[in-house]
Amino acid sequence: MAKKKLNFGTGLLLGALAGAALVYFLNDERSELIKNKARDFSRLAANDLANKLESIKKELEE
Repeated sequence: MAKKKLNFGTGLLLGALAGAALVYFLNDERSELIKNKARDFSRLAANDLANKLESIKKELEE
């Protein structure tokens, strides 16, 4: 459950940043690169945060 919330929040934030960057650059090649980097960063950040929260949750349950 926490992983879904983190994916949504992180994706929303990075999506907004990527959208702003796309409007700024308006270059197809650059915009595709920015979208790919934002998507990759979003996945990594969300997974890392979800894993850390899971480990904290397990520690608290013990």
